[in-house]
Amino acid sequence: MVQAAADAAAQAGVMSVFDKTNTGANAFGLLGMLDERPLERLVIRARGKILFVKAGDIDWIEADGKLAQLHVGRETHAVRIPLKRLEQRLGAHGFVRVHRSAIVNVERIKELEPWFHGEYVVVLKDGTKLTSSAAHSQALHRIIDAS
Repeated sequence: MVQAAADAAAQAGVMSVFDKTNTGANAFGLLGMLDERPLERLVIRARGKILFVKAGDIDWIEADGKLAQLHVGRETHAVRIPLKRLEQRLGAHGFVRVHRSAIVNVERIKELEPWFHGEYVVVLKDGTKLTSSAAHSQALHRIIDAS
């Protein structure tokens, strides 16, 4: 089975992940590469159901201890994925970190209100207000400069 994965990887152009002398260990390298792909959707287990949430449907995400709270319209869903990991995997979908505890879908930003010391109040289209931190304001400056 590992050899079949190696053959498929070779056809896909990722042969360097596999080494015939240590195929089993390097198979984990391929799995790691798959884990780095941008998230298209998240699978959420809630209330005895399994929900599928498209990345683009998420308004913003906040850290909540060991959980991340996904704000999707009027609903909130908890997932056990670190915020840093979500930031990495959702960046390709236009998400940006605005605070150590918040990531925002850029498409949901209505306006930025300058605040103190290089910070902003990020106002979302649904009226939610989030305060950015100065440490993460550079990402917001990139959005402004790109427009």
